Amino acid sequence: MTSSPAINSLCPWSGDTVSDDSLAGYRGRIVGFCNPGCRDKFARATSIFDQLIEASPSSMRTGFVRLAAYNQWFNQALYNAAERLSEFDYRKDAGAFFNSVHGTLNHIMVWDVTWLKRFRTHTIKYPSLDRIETYTTPTSHDEILFDEHQQLRQARIDIDQIIKDFVTETREADYETVFSYTISTGETFNKNFGGMVQHLFNHQTHHRGQVTVLMSQMGIDPGVTDLLARLPEEKHNGSNTL
Repeated sequence: MTSSPAINSLCPWSGDTVSDDSLAGYRGRIVGFCNPGCRDKFARATSIFDQLIEASPSSMRTGFVRLAAYNQWFNQALYNAAERLSEFDYRKDAGAFFNSVHGTLNHIMVWDVTWLKRFRTHTIKYPSLDRIETYTTPTSHDEILFDEHQQLRQARIDIDQIIKDFVTETREADYETVFSYTISTGETFNKNFGGMVQHLFNHQTHHRGQVTVLMSQMGIDPGVTDLLARLPEEKHNGSNTL
């Protein structure tokens, strides 16, 4: 009986008992083989399919790369629109979760910095996230990280590029791993990594929607903001009509 940490006790190639000197990491799990030859054969076979998955238009990584580009474009448009507000309207308490347009834009920044710092602690290391350490760790959800709009805008540009570089650096298999993080209360959570990255983008969308509502109430039209506007036309051989 083997004491191997592998998820399997028998080699998937030969059916023989797993050997502790023939282990391989795959999609966040340890897979065991009976000898190094079987292990290496598995690595060669799976690498072919991993490359196809990475390039697939339906892969999670591809979706996040698309969302990162959309996020960058949307934020630029949103900050352009915010600069058309008077200073009073930009900062006044308009009844949103984080009061003002300025407060809400800061909250989005707080959450992005918080989560990127957490992602940096993943056992899978992403060099693109090293830059996030130049930012002060937020201490509250309503913290004003940058009181001047132009400072906030420059930080937004930088953070959006970090997000793009980060998701571009990921692999499809990364999103199936378990991500452990600890919050300020000391409580630790273990979540699916793909779901947590999805949460990062969903949170941005949620609060940007609040900002566009506030702006509309103040007479400022932020323009087209749908992801649909960023999707290119594709060749299509059939016909889908609703």
